[in-house]
Amino acid sequence: MKQVSTTEIKLSMERFEKDGDWFCDRFNEFQKKYAGKVIAVKNQKIIVVTTKLDDLLKKIRSRGEDPADVYIDSIPEKGVAYIL
Repeated sequence: MKQVSTTEIKLSMERFEKDGDWFCDRFNEFQKKYAGKVIAVKNQKIIVVTTKLDDLLKKIRSRGEDPADVYIDSIPEKGVAYIL
């Protein structure tokens, strides 16, 4: 298993947070275009869009990416609410 430095972990977490903020800031725009989809974001760019999480993970891996390093979220259909 590869040893990861504290600095690398911190940078990865900062990128992940930026990607999450970027996604949230554009959620309404994405809901219009990607309702019912699962989206992967890296470096503030959408890199994969699918309807199923399993397919999304396969596509991320096929790009040579580690899903743990990618911000993943789903876009519900308009009018759908989640109760957490």
